[in-house]
Amino acid sequence: MYEKDQTRIASSELADVLFGGISKYQKLLEKEKDNLRKNFPDEVILDSMFNGIPKRIINICPMVLCDKLCLDLLGKTAPDSLLTGIGLSMYPISTHDDLVDEFPHERMVVAGLAYTGDIAALQGAKILIENGFADIMAGIIEDICMNHYYQTLIVNSIWKESTDEAGYMRAISHTKYWAMIGLKAAMIYADRNDLNGFVRELADCYGTTCQLFDDMREIDDDVSNGYWSLPIILAKENNWDIMTSGGKNKSIERSRELAMERIMRAREICKNDFPQMENLIQKPTKAMSLVGFWRDTL
Repeated sequence: MYEKDQTRIASSELADVLFGGISKYQKLLEKEKDNLRKNFPDEVILDSMFNGIPKRIINICPMVLCDKLCLDLLGKTAPDSLLTGIGLSMYPISTHDDLVDEFPHERMVVAGLAYTGDIAALQGAKILIENGFADIMAGIIEDICMNHYYQTLIVNSIWKESTDEAGYMRAISHTKYWAMIGLKAAMIYADRNDLNGFVRELADCYGTTCQLFDDMREIDDDVSNGYWSLPIILAKENNWDIMTSGGKNKSIERSRELAMERIMRAREICKNDFPQMENLIQKPTKAMSLVGFWRDTL
């Protein structure tokens, strides 16, 4: 198994906290993972990379967002084929992110990350088109491209050198487009284009919260990889020792505050009319309570 996916097995427990259960979505992706391994067999690298598909939160979250918004708009969940197509289409967002973040030097790992992501995304597009969701595919392509665009810009910003809070928040704009994918799919499926403004604001709030939360969790990895997340930026500005529990806890306070502001705004715009989404949006509050309070080990 690709070693990065070892840590994602543990992350699935966190995903249950964030989304209130992910087994439905993992089962859908598990089936497609098996199909991909059957159609593109390769014991050297592809099999291992395909195994990671059901474990990655980047694949699962847009499926959850689509499903919950469909429940609010239509009183029923999204079709399995729609959810599956979306989930597979997300995979290159995750694998290409690994290519940039981890910067692997082993050529086979680079090939595996690049090509499994591309194969999965094209299979996702095929599923959407064959099941009558070509309009949804066309609708979400722009947001997938915008995610890739902003991820590219990050390489010349917070991967290159430290910035300030405003620069960091601009850099992580890609996350709103990632969250937008699942929400827009539900909006198009429900024929509710009048909700475009609501969906965009909700995606901005939720996607940004997810990135803030992720950067609160991964301080040690980000220090090691040279990624200037907000906690690391603030630690540098304030001379906090980011390698100690005290420094870590101080460094995440602002991220937690920014995330809570966005959760409250998202709850406000969902209140009464979108109960499923409001319930989902409250879950990161519990997840964030599990982050921090590091203890020094002797």
